[in-house]
This record gives sequence, structure tokens and C-alpha cells, in this order.
Amino acid sequence: MHHMYIFRAAAALLCAAVLAAPAQARVSLSYINGPGSAAAVSSTQGALNQVSPAWLELNPDGSLRLTGASRSFVEEMHRQDMAVLPFLSNHWDRALGQAALDNREGLTDQLAQLVRDYDLDGISLDMENMTKEHADEYTDMVRLLRQKLPKGKQIAVAVAANPRNFITGWHASYDYAGLAEWADYLMLMTYDEHYRGGEAGPVASVDFVEQSIRYALEQVPAEQLVLGVAFYGRIWGTDNVDVQGVGIREVQLSQLMEQYGTGTAYDETAAATVSTLVIPETASVSVAGVPLTAGEYTVWHSGEQGRKEILKLVEEYDLLGAGSWSLGQETADTWNYYNLWLHGAYFDDLVGHWSRNEVAQAVHEGWVRGVDESRFAPESILTRAQTAALLNRLLDLPAGTASFTDTDGHWAESDIAAAAAAGLVEGRGEGIFALDAPVTRQELALMLYRAAGSPKTDSDALRDYRDGESVSDWAKSAMAWAVEQGILTGSGGKLLPRTGTTRAQAVTLLARYAETL
Repeated sequence: MHHMYIFRAAAALLCAAVLAAPAQARVSLSYINGPGSAAAVSSTQGALNQVSPAWLELNPDGSLRLTGASRSFVEEMHRQDMAVLPFLSNHWDRALGQAALDNREGLTDQLAQLVRDYDLDGISLDMENMTKEHADEYTDMVRLLRQKLPKGKQIAVAVAANPRNFITGWHASYDYAGLAEWADYLMLMTYDEHYRGGEAGPVASVDFVEQSIRYALEQVPAEQLVLGVAFYGRIWGTDNVDVQGVGIREVQLSQLMEQYGTGTAYDETAAATVSTLVIPETASVSVAGVPLTAGEYTVWHSGEQGRKEILKLVEEYDLLGAGSWSLGQETADTWNYYNLWLHGAYFDDLVGHWSRNEVAQAVHEGWVRGVDESRFAPESILTRAQTAALLNRLLDLPAGTASFTDTDGHWAESDIAAAAAAGLVEGRGEGIFALDAPVTRQELALMLYRAAGSPKTDSDALRDYRDGESVSDWAKSAMAWAVEQGILTGSGGKLLPRTGTTRAQAVTLLARYAETL
């Protein structure tokens, strides 16, 4: 009875620690410059949690016009736990933007009704090339939209980056603080430091991005700021006057470099990549509809190394998340590392690993660490000491005392004592804890089962697995419960109960356990 009380107390503590104030995943948004498809979103391999398709246009009178809204797309995104916030833009047309502001009462009525009709998660606004004189009207439009949207729906507002504190021009059309009063978050468009028709340089150097963040944080709290990330570069031709800063999708650049690339260098100061290519006379190539005549070209873009440095700023300033322009412009390997760096999990050995999203979130929540600054060792077998540490961090257990002869002075001594006092772990006899002994899948299942209060379960759940009978008698209830809860899913029709648990598997199992609560 005493041990059962301890197990139930631990379960109650877990509910309080995990459910009361969970660390939410950072916003990971991508704009879709078109109607969007479920396949395109799926290609991000779970790295996104919000999408913003281009379904909304403005009529000349400032009223709303739909161009591709799809209920089936919204339903599919919701099945994937993805929020859908279509974006409304004036496409740099000041007159169209003015018409929208003049009609903001009617326009916001239409937007609110659209959210209801399509079960959208909110609206994203992107009004550009306005002036300081429009700032109050724009803020008022966001206020009206907030008052009309159903409860719980989101408003995102894209704002110009302003690293040099401009108080005139289109930068001044955004009252950051005023907009943030009514919007859920501001999407800081930290790109186009260099632009079409200007001199060659990075789309967004790390200094440009950081100064933009600092300016914004003077007016907006970090939890309302999403960092804009560019999935494109800009190309300059040595002799082609028509190609001076034309935007180029990273995926197209990758293809061109395979055929015509002559070199790639990384600019440490800008945290940007500079690629060069030579187009021969025989080639027929165009970028954004502009032909590339024969000659040499220079392209500035982030590349993997530069993007990682920019994403690090999200963690450094504890921002709400990141938003990218735009889905489909990136190379496929972007999603191998994007979510890791977005959540502060800078582990090279997790790039492309199946567990990267789960580990990234666990790192963000603070209950998982790497073996050093750049390695997580996902395939290493979890030790008993590491398991106690994971349980203690996840459950936030009260301090305990335990007299194991081999834990004195060990880095996990307090974690082991807390987990033992809660009844989640035991020694191996003769006062030994066995710090470095591996933890099997059935042992980890038993620890989680105890933390849940050892609920009643149906052991028949093991019959669906070819090795269900090999589960030890002391672990049958725990393994059956873990299967019923979806914490253990098996591999190839087997549970592999006596197999050591890798660090990646352990994080995934503990994350699923937290979700069941």
C-alpha cells in the first residue's frame, strides 16, 4: 500500500508539472505562395506547425476575394495538428492597401466570416509599401479583426524589419506596439537587406537580422515575435544588367550549381553563402522569368550554415518562433536540421535522424540534454543513471534521499535519489544502483507505468506482437499499458522488450507518455 501511494503521488505530480504549464513548441510557420497542397506540407517531415497559404486577394474597392480556399486542405492540416492561417496581402500596391484600410470595417467582417466558414485557425495580414500616415488605420484594422474573430483564433501580422530605426517611409507604417496589442504575434520580415536593382550582398546578414530583432524587442515582448527566414537568394550577373539582384529559389540554385557551379564560399561576417556559376552560350536558363545570358553570376543566399546561425537567434532571444518565405523554395535537406536549430538543439548527429523533432521539443522543454554541445548520441543505449535524470527533469520530482553505495558524488546522484524516493526506480541489490547498466524497453515501460499510478490494464494487448510472450512477468502489465496508451508501438511486429533502449527511443517514449496526460 505504501508503494502504491508513492506511485500515485508521483503520477499526480507529473500531471501538475507537465500539464499545468507545458513548454509549447515554438511557432514554425511557412507561407505558401499559392493554394498549397498536403504533399508539400508533408515534405517538411513534421517541422512545421502552421501554414499560411495565399488564398486571399483584395478587390480594387478593398473587399475580399477568394482565390483557392479549400476545406479539404484545412481538414487534412488539422489531422496533422497543423494550424492554417491564410494570408492577405496588397502585393506592394499602395492604392490597394489604402482601399483595404478605407474598407476595414467591411473587410474584417468578411475575414471573420471566412474563418467561421472554413474552420480556419486565424488570419495572417501582410500589408506592405504603406506610409507612416497609414499606421493608425492599420492598427485599427487589426483591432476590428480581433473583436470579430471567434475566441481562440489567431492573428499574425507581417512587419518590416527596421534595423536602422527608420521613422519615415514604409517601415514607419507599422506601429509594432499597437499591432501587438491586438495580434497574437508579429512576423518580422528580416530579409532583403540587399534587393533587386541594388548592389550585391546577402539577403539577410546575421547582423541585419539581430539588429532587427533588438529594435522590435524594444516595443514587443519576445513571446509575440516570430523571426522571418528567407528560402531564397539573389543573383547578380557580371555582364547581364537585367539580372541585378533577381530573387532565386534555393532549390533552383541547387540545380544550377550542379550543372554550372564554379565555386561556393561562406562569408563568416555575414553568415551567408556566396555561390558562383558560369552559364555557357548553349544553355537556356531563366530565373523568375528573366533569362540568364552567357556569363558569370554571383548568388548570395543563406545556405545551411548561414540559416543555422540565423535560427540560433530564436533561441538566444527566446522568440516565439520562425516563419519562412516560402514553402517549396527551399532544398529538401533544409528539414533535416531546421526544427533542431529552431528549438536550440544544435546536435550534428541528429541532422536527418528520425527522432530529431521529438528531441528538439524535449530540449526546448528542458528535460533532455546532449552528451556535449554538438552531439546527442541518439543510438547510444540509455543507462540507468541517464534514465533517472530524464524522469526527474520531466516530472520535476521532489528531492529525495537514497543510500546507494555507487552514487555518491555522481553527476546524477540527486536525480537518482528523487526517482528512487518516488518509487520509480530501484537498486540492483546489496546497496548498488548500477549507474551504467543499460535500461531495456520493458524496464523503461515499468518506470513510466509506476509514475502513472500502476493503472489496471488488459494484458491481452501483448498478443498482437510476435514476441509478446517474451515479456517478463514483472513487466507484463506495464508493457500492456504502454501498448494500450500508444507509448510503445513496436517494430516489425515485435516489442523487443529485453532490448536496450536507445537515447532517441527513450525521448520518444517519454514524450508520448507526457502527451497521454
